[in-house]
Amino acid sequence: DVENADEYKQGGYHRVRIGDKFNNDKYTVISKLGFGHFSTVWLCEEKDKARSVALKINKSNEECTDVANDEIKILKEIRDADKSDTHREKIVCLLDTFLHNGENGTHVCIVFEAIESDLLKLIKENNNIGIAIDKVKNIIGQV
Repeated sequence: DVENADEYKQGGYHRVRIGDKFNNDKYTVISKLGFGHFSTVWLCEEKDKARSVALKINKSNEECTDVANDEIKILKEIRDADKSDTHREKIVCLLDTFLHNGENGTHVCIVFEAIESDLLKLIKENNNIGIAIDKVKNIIGQV
């Protein structure tokens, strides 16, 4: 699946190529992970920590910027919550945020720890007929 090419315009997606660098060369793009209505997501290597991260680059229009800023507020609350909670490792961790100025506007960027899979991938692995009940129970238990 690929995003609509017409969305690469002012207020839309930021065009990314493998090898592109973001946030003062801190993140180098390795491959594309996916996309959604508001953003594209890229697997990157973090320079100083030599680890893989997921870089979410939001569209630059006002609506997407507002949604991204709300997401950041929620993720910071989660990140800064009770550090002794034994279930913290089951929640994806916000690592960094920054703005990126590109040809289509200013994009809010959110950096997460890289995780193995997402729900859409699980559905596709099951021939687009849903997710096996044992996996659903596992996911719901984690939520």
